[in-house]
Amino acid sequence: MRIRKVDDVFELDSYQLVVLAFNEFLIFTMLSNVVFNMFGAAAPRVPGCDDVMYNATSPFQQCEEVRFSTTSQMIGIMIGSAVAGQLSDLYGRKKLTDSEIESVVHGAIEADAKSRAKAKKYSFIHLYIHPKITIQTVVASISMFSVSYVTYGLLFNYDVLTGSIYMNAAVSGFLRYVVGAVVAVLDHFGGRHVGRKQMHFITVSFIMCCMFGIFFIYFNDMEMEYKSWIRALTLLAFGTTGCLFLQLLLITAEMFPTGIRNIASAHINVCGRLGNVFGPMVFSYKLGFSGSGYLILGIICLLDVIIFHIFIPETKNQPLPQGMPTKKKQRTDPEAQKTLMTISEEPETEK
Repeated sequence: MRIRKVDDVFELDSYQLVVLAFNEFLIFTMLSNVVFNMFGAAAPRVPGCDDVMYNATSPFQQCEEVRFSTTSQMIGIMIGSAVAGQLSDLYGRKKLTDSEIESVVHGAIEADAKSRAKAKKYSFIHLYIHPKITIQTVVASISMFSVSYVTYGLLFNYDVLTGSIYMNAAVSGFLRYVVGAVVAVLDHFGGRHVGRKQMHFITVSFIMCCMFGIFFIYFNDMEMEYKSWIRALTLLAFGTTGCLFLQLLLITAEMFPTGIRNIASAHINVCGRLGNVFGPMVFSYKLGFSGSGYLILGIICLLDVIIFHIFIPETKNQPLPQGMPTKKKQRTDPEAQKTLMTISEEPETEK
């Protein structure tokens, strides 16, 4: 069967089961390291001991220093995303995951020369040589940054929520599974009536409403009366963010040509890691009023919704673009300009 769109790949067979199993192990290992600071950076709650209240202590000051260590950790992840994306395009996915990064590094010059003699290799620069691709690269990267910023901003602020931080983490993880399953069912059975842009609009708008709702509670000094609402809205918002990462990566795969598809994914992931870097510090910014962090997150979601739906085309059930667009085709064929809304390109002509 010829694969024309991403949905043609979604067939649960033995190969997919193996890939999913390895993916689970990788995610478990990654999250075991990343999410640790969610608990390590949590401010201790010690109101007092033996009728002595510790009002003079400020555990949150210590918490700010620990959150900076979280930011440092995310910088390393961001660098890894950029390097791995480019290397996987130059030397293949299996080489990098199965083995011999050492031999790849030592033979880099020779291998690169041979590969360029056989076929053209692309780099991050090619994401910015065509206006339409450039715009969609920038917008998709901003969207991934926004999702990551909100996700990790909420994740590393769980210590302010009422209830056990461990129970909150378990509930939010369960919600991510539930929301992801609901979105997958709607996407599968909704057909053409439920597109990628519609799901993105609904999920991001829901998160935005949660953030503005929490900001309203804090701004009006009602956090003690509505602390359960703050907890519920935070957990629901974080639970909804999980499906957005998959949506953006899926749209990236459907929108960019084969030659730069993996590089585009790496570029967008790097921008997402920038959100990981700065997200944990969002509640450290003091704007002179209570709940300013939630206001920032709400505004970021609002901007994401607007620019995404202006500049990103609907990609569901669209043919996967193969070759890079040619300048000649862009100038002379008006139909090519229309099809570039999905970045559908013509193969490169022989010299």
